[in-house]
Amino acid sequence: MSQGWTPPSFSYRTFAAFFEDLAGRGALPARLDLSAVAGYPPSVGPQLLDLLERMGLLDADGTVAPGPMRAVVSGRTKRRDFLRAWAREAYAEQLRLVEAGAPEEELHASFAAFGYRSHKVPRAVRFFHELRADLGPLTRVRP
Repeated sequence: MSQGWTPPSFSYRTFAAFFEDLAGRGALPARLDLSAVAGYPPSVGPQLLDLLERMGLLDADGTVAPGPMRAVVSGRTKRRDFLRAWAREAYAEQLRLVEAGAPEEELHASFAAFGYRSHKVPRAVRFFHELRADLGPLTRVRP
């Protein structure tokens, strides 16, 4: 899931609203392509589709994975459960830093390592923080 991964650098609210909008449409579409994100800024739509593919919600052709996508759009609890499992894997390094009490500069450096331009790093970090705030604790409790 995380090979070739670049964390999103757009608004977490946009991300969450996408699922709410999709849930409000009723039946899941068979495919999602650029037409499905035409209302988003040009820098966000393709990034959102790529993220959905990385999450296993779409295949490379934009075909919706019905089981996982149904879970994500069938209510806040199921969406949070899915996103927690995904985030634990996708953000494993960043979660370790947070759990270890690393300074914010280290967290920023972990995102900068993805090759972002300097203005994108704070956006990626903000998405991460907003994701954590929405989902609650993401680290596993150790015995």
